[in-house]
Formats: sequence, structure tokens, C-alpha cells
Amino acid sequence: MSEIPHLTMTEEEYLAFEATAPEKHQYVNGEVYAMAGSGFAHSIVTMNMARAFVNAFAGGPCRTLSSDTRIRVSPTGAYVYPDLSIACEPAKTVGPKPASLVNPSAVIEVLSPTTTGDDRSWKFAHYRRILSLKTYVLVDPLEPLVEVYTRNPDDSWTMFEAIGREGTIKLPALGIALNLAEVFAGTEDLGPDGEPVQAEIS
Repeated sequence: MSEIPHLTMTEEEYLAFEATAPEKHQYVNGEVYAMAGSGFAHSIVTMNMARAFVNAFAGGPCRTLSSDTRIRVSPTGAYVYPDLSIACEPAKTVGPKPASLVNPSAVIEVLSPTTTGDDRSWKFAHYRRILSLKTYVLVDPLEPLVEVYTRNPDDSWTMFEAIGREGTIKLPALGIALNLAEVFAGTEDLGPDGEPVQAEIS
């Protein structure tokens, strides 16, 4: 878990707290964690991914949901805000408004130095407990790298990866492929930390 100040609450206390909080918080094992802000490369790639999914799903049953959509992992009681999620089945939600999605078909996390450990470890462990989830995508804007984890019929997971800005990577459970040039467009001139060159403050 990332080193962000946290509070201990019941699930009911968390939902009441989150309904009026000015920023988003995740809830895991009875603890509430404030979410860190995102960097320049993270924001660019997240928007690129959202646009790619919206275009790919045009006219179909799948819908692309932003980071404002909270997901409840019903088997563990966790509440998380992925960078993007995909709902291909009729959406099911629980709890008070804003209600929490319980049946995502795919979850996409764009990595950053402060979240990589979480996204690769405890978050994926929780996401795997969602039976509707068929695809988990990790995107590293600094490599650049895309990893696609696909659930198999026996509940094991297969990982495919693509490195670089050329070609495509398939998401078989969603029936689409991502154009890597589109995913990483706009990050070519950023520094190694994924940020633009800092201007002097005048």
C-alpha cells in the first residue's frame, strides 16, 4: 500500500465520509486511503486510452467509464477507483449515491511511480475476485509498455505485453486491439520522469 495518510473506518462510515469528501479515497481492509494526484504522462495516456476505447466500442454494448467511477469488490469489501473501467454487461451498482459498480468487464490502471506497486500487487489480487472481470490492463507511460492480463476459463490469467510505440496489442476478451501509437501519443517530448521541462517561475 502506498504511503499515503489513512484512516480506519467501517464500510458505512467510509461511504458517508466519501459522499462529502472533496477528494477521492479508496477503502481496503477497513482502512481509507487518499488518492494521490496524477502526473503529466499519466493524464495524457489515460485520456488517450479513454478515447481509444470509446472509439473501439462505438455502437456496441461496452461502455467506457472514467476514474470517477468507484468499484466495489464484493468478495473482499474493497472500494477502488481505477483509472478506467469497461462495463460490457448491463451495469450493476450497489450502495448510496454515487453508487459503486460491481460488475466491470475490464479495468485499466495507468502506472505512476507512486502507484505501480499497488496496481501490480494488492489491487490486482482484489480485482481477480470480481467474477465479471475478464481483462486487466496495466499501462506504463514511461517505458512505454502495455500489459494485458486475460482471465482463462479455469480462472487462471494469461499475460501479453507490448513494448514501444509501434504496432498493436490485442484485448481478446473485449474483441478489440489497441494502437500503441495512439495510446502513447503526446508523450514523446516529455522528460524521463514523464513530466514536461519545467519553466522558470517569473
